[in-house]
Amino acid sequence: MFLVYKMINLKEKNIPDGWQILPLSNLCNNLDNRRIPITKSDRVSGDIPYYGATGIIDYVGDFIFDEEILVIGEDGADWLPFVNKSFIVKGKSWVNNHAHVLKAKGLSSNIYLEQYLNWVNLDIYTTGGTRKKLNKEVLMELPVCLPKLKLEQEKIAEILSKVDEDIEKTEKIIEETGKIKSGLMQELLTKGIGHTKFKKTKLGEIPENWQVKSFNDCFDVASKLQGLKKSDYKEQGRYPIIDQAQSFITGYTDSNDLLQEKIPTIIFGDHTRILKYIDFPYVLGNDGTKIIWAKKENDPKFLFYSLLKLDIPNTGYNRHFKYLEQAIFAVPKKPEQEKITEILSSVDEKITVNKKLKEKLIQLKKGLMSDLLNGKVRVK
Repeated sequence: MFLVYKMINLKEKNIPDGWQILPLSNLCNNLDNRRIPITKSDRVSGDIPYYGATGIIDYVGDFIFDEEILVIGEDGADWLPFVNKSFIVKGKSWVNNHAHVLKAKGLSSNIYLEQYLNWVNLDIYTTGGTRKKLNKEVLMELPVCLPKLKLEQEKIAEILSKVDEDIEKTEKIIEETGKIKSGLMQELLTKGIGHTKFKKTKLGEIPENWQVKSFNDCFDVASKLQGLKKSDYKEQGRYPIIDQAQSFITGYTDSNDLLQEKIPTIIFGDHTRILKYIDFPYVLGNDGTKIIWAKKENDPKFLFYSLLKLDIPNTGYNRHFKYLEQAIFAVPKKPEQEKITEILSSVDEKITVNKKLKEKLIQLKKGLMSDLLNGKVRVK
């Protein structure tokens, strides 16, 4: 009755001429009966992707599917709107029992269904508490709004797939640039620029004129600061609020009582091991974030990269900062620090530009999905 009610509501909306609403079962076959889970200890390693609710979780030596299928999580997935909760799998694959397996029958391909399922809110169809589940029976009754003409379905799928391709290309650029940055950090923060003579230290070989310095030699740390009250948070205001490093800016305030004007600043989330570099005035919203300043004889961003290079262990709640305080660093004179910073910052800029581009593409796709998948904007 619940899904029947949902379909009635859909039919009451202004569905354009030439469109229809059908249950998912009319558009695809469910292949769940062919799924086979394999415990990790029983898996034979190979090059066949082994899929779970959210994607590839392993590679195995055999397959149960050798065709194009559409996979969507049964439990342990995110079913909210505009989330990539369904994905197309081509060729040989193995799927466990935490994901549903579908194959288009009333459509020209799986792509329209993939885009539609990623657009709609499936969370309202799930059951359970802490670990929600999207039951097969409920999924197959899901009302799907679509054009009757396959040509229009194909054009919608083509447009959305093209944006997906652009997002994927941008993600690859971000990933590849990140690898370049990691390699440059390893090289520049240990070997420097143009050095021929090196010396052995606790950190390994470093340029002869570099020094090994302690954390206290390089940084000043703020004393414990009291954070803002929840009532001080605003959606807009003069100063951004930094509240736990993983959240970065979580609100704004006009109060300057806790304003940190020493810039640039490094913040460290003691709960999360996440470091961030800030070069604008801000207000501290939570004392769970450590405030670190580079000493004047150093380039602050060089030291930030030196901190990033550290492999901070997961030592437990509120213990991560102690690891930083015990760390030692290879430090050149400030002019060389600045040259190294300039190189690494240029790579960072490329990553930032592409992250912004990716976000724009994601927003573009959301708009296109909302316009195309309910017939608001027609393509012919």
